[in-house]
Amino acid sequence: MPIASVLTHFYWGFLLILLDFRLQGVTILPAFIGYILFAIALGRLVERSEHFRAAQKFNLPLIFLSIPSVYQPQQHTQPVDMPLGIFGILLFIAVTLLSLVVVYHIFMGLKELSESQGLEALGEEAELRWKQFLGIKLAGLFVFVLMPVPVVMFFFVIGVLILTIVLTVVIMQFISKCQNALV
Repeated sequence: MPIASVLTHFYWGFLLILLDFRLQGVTILPAFIGYILFAIALGRLVERSEHFRAAQKFNLPLIFLSIPSVYQPQQHTQPVDMPLGIFGILLFIAVTLLSLVVVYHIFMGLKELSESQGLEALGEEAELRWKQFLGIKLAGLFVFVLMPVPVVMFFFVIGVLILTIVLTVVIMQFISKCQNALV
């Protein structure tokens, strides 16, 4: 299977894992489907890089751990939707940490693939996109620190949301570049 069609799974997977829009507590773009798309791509790329093999190992639990986020009861006492209770917080942290590991290995696998084909600039961009993804995820974890100050937290969350949308578009453009350049 050509690499361009395999990377399409990453393209749509990133859209699903990065954007979390809800209607009446139900997510419109379920992350677990994004992780399933990652699993399909990783299964086809596993022989091309150890990074893809590592990502594959950590991605499987994410498929199941992200299912509970499909529905979260609306909480009118909080300015943003946050999972309630210690279980919800621990689940959120686990999914965040595992997604960091998976996405790191995806980007490092793409970097390795790019550099092996003499596309150093594309490899450098893969590393940059990883750092941006890490930054947005760390910002999302910082929300817990701001919980005692709801007004500040609200504006911080709005800023993170805008940056997440921008980063999603940038990552999707990067994946498109990879589709056109990698063989």
